[in-house]
Amino acid sequence: MQPAYQIIGLDMWYLDDEEGSALEPNLELEGEPVTKAVNTTWHFVESGSMDRSPPLEDYRLRCEGGELCPKSGYWITPAKSLSRRYFKHGAPCPKTTIWQWDINQSDPKL
Repeated sequence: MQPAYQIIGLDMWYLDDEEGSALEPNLELEGEPVTKAVNTTWHFVESGSMDRSPPLEDYRLRCEGGELCPKSGYWITPAKSLSRRYFKHGAPCPKTTIWQWDINQSDPKL
C-alpha cells in the first residue's frame, strides 16, 4: 500500500490583516522539517461513482397519500417499516400516509 506522509516541524497559521477581516497564510518553520510515513487505510472508490449521484431535487421528492405519483420509481413511507414500493408516474399513491422518494432506485435483491 502507498503510505501517507506527515510533515513534522512545519506549522501553518494565519495572520489577520489590519481590519481583521482577511486572513493571510503564514508558514512557521521550527528547525528542519521531517517527513514521516504514517499507517493508513485505503479504500477503493469506483471511478466515476461520484458522478452518478441523484440530483438534489430527488432527495426532497415526496407525495401525499391519495395524490398522483410525480415520478416513476421506488417510494418509501416512514410510517411503516419495509414499505418500499414501486409506483408509476401518474398512479395514485396509497392514502393515509406520505410517500418519500427512495434515493436507492436499484431493483430489490432476492
